[in-house]
Amino acid sequence: MNTSQINSLKPAILIVDDTLQNIQLMTDMLSKNGYSVTAAPDGPTALMIAGNEPPDLILLDIRMPDMDGYEVCTRLKSDAKTHNIPIVFLSALDDLQDKIKGFSVGGADYITKPFQDEEVLARVNSAISLRRMQRQLEEQNILLEKEIIERRKAEEALKKVNDELEIRVRERTEELLKAKNAAEAASRAKTAFLGNISHEFRTPLNPIIGMADVLLGSSKPGSDEHQYLKCISVSGRQLLGIVENLIELSRIEAEGIQPQIEPVQLMPFLRSAATNLSYNAKPKGLKVRYEIDSAIPDIIDSDSDLLLSILDRLGNNAVKFTEKGEIILSVRKVSEVDGSPALQWAVKDTGAGIPADRLKHIFEDFTQADSSPSRRYSGMGLGLTTVRRIVSHLGGRIWAESYEGKGSTFYFTLPFHGRGSE
Repeated sequence: MNTSQINSLKPAILIVDDTLQNIQLMTDMLSKNGYSVTAAPDGPTALMIAGNEPPDLILLDIRMPDMDGYEVCTRLKSDAKTHNIPIVFLSALDDLQDKIKGFSVGGADYITKPFQDEEVLARVNSAISLRRMQRQLEEQNILLEKEIIERRKAEEALKKVNDELEIRVRERTEELLKAKNAAEAASRAKTAFLGNISHEFRTPLNPIIGMADVLLGSSKPGSDEHQYLKCISVSGRQLLGIVENLIELSRIEAEGIQPQIEPVQLMPFLRSAATNLSYNAKPKGLKVRYEIDSAIPDIIDSDSDLLLSILDRLGNNAVKFTEKGEIILSVRKVSEVDGSPALQWAVKDTGAGIPADRLKHIFEDFTQADSSPSRRYSGMGLGLTTVRRIVSHLGGRIWAESYEGKGSTFYFTLPFHGRGSE
């Protein structure tokens, strides 16, 4: 029975007295004051009634035949079903020892006959209130115990799940670590292989190219011999370029890049980069020029060798895919997404352009703008991969814009470290 049900019912009182007149008087008084009253003329009957349907309170006479009130109280308190029922002794015995005995066997109160109705009602109300509060506490304790049990079950279940999860995470971590170690080992093996094979290629290539150039200089222009030697020289240089890309890529993967930041005079640097590019562009009749944003200081802080390597690779790539027109090297000051200043470099050509479906893959390893079997341009697709990694090590980003038949522009940004730029 919950608290609301207890409060909505009339409190039940059991009167135990062998005098009928006393029972009638008590019943009338208590009934008029909202109590539900049951009576028992002796101890055994009281025990039976209380055992079948425990009342909220028992008013118990002491002097009764066969079984006195003390014995009745003792038996009620020894029964788990009735031991919490408050018992108020109602007796003509007013000796102190009688009262002490009543309390010692479990009585909650002791009223001496003859009694006043007001006193009885006051003590009954008090005992009933205490009993109700006791029941409420009992119910709350039961609910609390259930909650504690449920919480413990939940904690045990959660601990079990956590333990299983920790085991799975540990196993997964071990698997990932093994996979990572295997991948790193494979990467090192690949890098070592590329480095070794590149070295083996470069060793014979240099004398082949050198001898071809020597013979080319002494051959008659226009002759078959001259054309053959020129083909050997050009093809050798193309192969050497591939080998150099492989070596550079292997070095980056094996050792990483440690930028050497130093003052760079921007105008002479970009002029030199354009001049170097012109040597390769001149045979195809291509013009090379450069543009510098006036907002950029004359001196910037950067790694000139790495920066030149980027521009050379992008520039030579532009020459390779451009048959006529020009190539423009440019740099301007911009702001990155986070607001930090940066230098945006660009290499623009008027070449064949890159198909849209290939554009997003051009910075991947061994990827070319033209991957068809009948492609016009040679190469392994490592130049842009190398550029991407260098730019990344310098703290920048790279991307490209291209339109088929109109040309391409390769952009990359690097953090701006300018002298006197504040």
